[in-house]
Amino acid sequence: MSKELIVDEFGNKNKETPIINIYEEGMEKRREEDAIAAKKATEDKAQALEELKEEFNVCINAFAKDRSYFKNYDRYEPLGQEVLVRLFTFKPREDVIKRNPLFGEHDIWITSPLNQQPIKQSQAILDKMYPIVMIIKLGKTCDPAKALVEGDLYTIPYDDVVGNSFNPEFLDAMNTYARQGGKSSLAHLPSDIPQKISNIHKHWERYQFSMPDRFDNPTEDDKLTYLIPDLKIKAKFRP
Repeated sequence: MSKELIVDEFGNKNKETPIINIYEEGMEKRREEDAIAAKKATEDKAQALEELKEEFNVCINAFAKDRSYFKNYDRYEPLGQEVLVRLFTFKPREDVIKRNPLFGEHDIWITSPLNQQPIKQSQAILDKMYPIVMIIKLGKTCDPAKALVEGDLYTIPYDDVVGNSFNPEFLDAMNTYARQGGKSSLAHLPSDIPQKISNIHKHWERYQFSMPDRFDNPTEDDKLTYLIPDLKIKAKFRP
């Protein structure tokens, strides 16, 4: 086994240590440092998640108390078995975002679930939708067995508003191209048709409720307001 002389603190070359021992000691130190770093990262993530849970409670409670916009819909009365609702979005406060490592800075561009326009992921995470709605108005023929109450919060189907699905228009384009004898290459499909769209765009676009004077230019509030069948309401939610 090869050896090397180790110079002590006084400059004496009187210690012989196998090179392999130096390597193993270095690796052991590296493993210890990695373990400490991994533990800290796990603890930091747990702390960040806990802070986000607390921030979620702040946001959902504020959402539950805010009925200031109800007056905007005084002139509207749903006539069928439908409910006019406002969808809850989680928007953490700026100071929470800045100090929380789960947000970070992202340059990835994705499709906004609200209007299908390009948006940075770091911005989209601030408008995360949850399957929770507040009822603004009840339709005249809503199911009385549900005992729905205006101003209360309710859950809706998770898959209706959260996540993405394959775009039916994109799948139709693929099938049409295949029937025409084309090879299954995405390069030959229209570039303006996204492969996937948000579930809320796919399932709830037809329910979006806008004021008559802004059908062509809906506000951010309009994009969160829907006239949905009461069968979509699943359970009462207490923040």
